[in-house]
Amino acid sequence: ADAPAARRLLGRDPTGTVGYLLAQQGRIARQLGELDLAADHYAVAARVARWVHDDELTGRTLLGLGVLANMRGNYPEARARFAAVLRRATARDHTEFVRAAHHGLLHAALAAGDADAALIHGWAALQGMEQ
Repeated sequence: ADAPAARRLLGRDPTGTVGYLLAQQGRIARQLGELDLAADHYAVAARVARWVHDDELTGRTLLGLGVLANMRGNYPEARARFAAVLRRATARDHTEFVRAAHHGLLHAALAAGDADAALIHGWAALQGMEQ
């Protein structure tokens, strides 16, 4: 997936549906262990989100990139991505993304050995599941 191809597709679909398809392909690639391919799909999906001003798609791509960073052991990047999702989702009252961001921050904190932050985010993720 490259930017010119995404622009061509977006020209036929100004709503940004192609971005959701790319984000889903990124998720599938990630689950298959194709991390570089997943990163490429998420990056183009993020561009589409910016082009069409789609906050939900932006959140999905940030979550996906955060999971990739966790998988690669880049915990500072993972924390930054999940924290960005948490800020955006909290401001927009997007409960699903708030919970997912706390869940991602839980894993990043555990991997980094930050038990205090892990407890805070783990508890917040559990509370989000009750809503």
